[in-house]
Amino acid sequence: MSEEAERIFGGTLAPSLAAVMDRVHPEDRGQVDAAIERMLATGHSSIDLEYRIVGPDSAHRVVRSRMETTLGPDGSPERTLATIQDISHLRAAEEESRRLRVELRHADRAAHLGALTASLSHELDQPLTGILANAQAGLRLLAQRGADTEDLRDIFEAIARDDRRAASVIRNLRLLLRREESVRDLVDLAVAIREVLTLFAGEFRAKSVHVEAELERGCSTIGVKTQIQQVLVNLISNAVHALEHRGATERRLNLTLRAVEPSQLEVSVRDNGTGISSDRLRRIFEPFFSTKSDGLGMGLAITRSIVEAHGGEIAVHSAAGDTTFRVRLPAEPATAAGGDPESPAPAEMARRSVSDANPSVCVVDDDPAIRDGLVRLLGAAGMKVVAFESAAAALASTELASAQCLVLDVQMPGMSGTELHDELARRGILAPAIFLTARGDAATGVQAMKQGALEFLCKPVEDEALLAAIRMGIELHAKKVHAAREREHAEGLLRRLTARERDVLGEVVAGRLNKQIADRLSISEATVKQHRARVMSKLKARSVTDLVRLCQSAGIPVAS
Repeated sequence: MSEEAERIFGGTLAPSLAAVMDRVHPEDRGQVDAAIERMLATGHSSIDLEYRIVGPDSAHRVVRSRMETTLGPDGSPERTLATIQDISHLRAAEEESRRLRVELRHADRAAHLGALTASLSHELDQPLTGILANAQAGLRLLAQRGADTEDLRDIFEAIARDDRRAASVIRNLRLLLRREESVRDLVDLAVAIREVLTLFAGEFRAKSVHVEAELERGCSTIGVKTQIQQVLVNLISNAVHALEHRGATERRLNLTLRAVEPSQLEVSVRDNGTGISSDRLRRIFEPFFSTKSDGLGMGLAITRSIVEAHGGEIAVHSAAGDTTFRVRLPAEPATAAGGDPESPAPAEMARRSVSDANPSVCVVDDDPAIRDGLVRLLGAAGMKVVAFESAAAALASTELASAQCLVLDVQMPGMSGTELHDELARRGILAPAIFLTARGDAATGVQAMKQGALEFLCKPVEDEALLAAIRMGIELHAKKVHAAREREHAEGLLRRLTARERDVLGEVVAGRLNKQIADRLSISEATVKQHRARVMSKLKARSVTDLVRLCQSAGIPVAS
């Protein structure tokens, strides 16, 4: 071993493969062993590997290694020369770059939505005012003798409608402000666009912008929904800004969504604002270039990077005051949402669990008044409820295991709500938990959320907030059940593959071409095609997207 190799490995090693393998990270040894075995079994003289090693001081390093093996006349290995390079700093830099990209995109979303504060406040004030007015009217009617039940029903329906309207605004805002990892899924573009338009509704009214949206149904793509919506937020914000110099009655904004080819979708955002001069048009997507006096110049640069990361392209055309941004993205059939096409989608299963299965909610609270009130409230909402006065009573019951959502008091004699939650996790009961407490201090809330709480609510709790959290918990439970079934199905299909077919599958979902796979696995391109066809057949897949989704369902990491 050279001095540099010893430095990387953290000291002198015995001259044997076993000594080297002892330093390889336990999670990577199987990969390295398999690669070496393939090299020797196939008679190929070289392989390239990337893996982690653990030094004597327990420090981890990421290394890249190339092994060249000299084979004898009979094909048996005689001597191996290996080079090793420490690339830890490169991988750390890549991870830091990824984290900074996520932070930059989040900051850009927050900046755009921050500019909509007044509009969003108006969008929330409207339904809240309606809720208050209707609630006060209901109280006055109840105070009168012989109140008309039809009038009361209308009032309750109006309150529920306005509540859903306010909740929709808040939900969309939270989704866009959330820091997300690059987890890709099937995105219905029409739904994504409508959610963004909801956030801008107040802004459009305040600035007299007339909006026309033509959204073709069935336009879906694979991507990160919040990133795609960030593209729309950036383009719509710029369009509204460009319209400020137009007369109040002349401001027009057109959005269209359509399929332009079987494999291509197009979203266009057109405004009749000031337009963009030709010299500025050439630089419009450059970082830190802005046509706004107060702009940072990162919005359109981020927009282009998001579109290109989703396999799409963005173009802009401006003439005679009209400016149109066109975004093209790969189309994905809505039927390719994963799993068996005949089985219901996860959201549908969640709704079915709520409406048909009469979900079970378990309440644990030592206060009889609160416990009885919660039972009445949830019962009135059409839920099947089981209640216990203590953690010990709940653990002794067989009904607890069937619960789809838990409502737990934090402070209780004996075992606390958080301790009960831990015990249930140890027993494999993983129903989502909502914690209620009369002590709303931050430390208690942080502790509860760290222990996996779905929601942390302070007493007295608003009924709608509690019901919304419980419904969310029930839907989450249904999705977990569905995901478990999907995983079991995917693992069953993957067990049909041979070791070589699994190798090819891993390369395919990593996005490599047949020629690249052949080089990495040291086999012919024709052999790769044969294995690839068998993989598609055995896994009942119609596209690479199906393979990626199947691997994700089975819990196999797939590069974004």
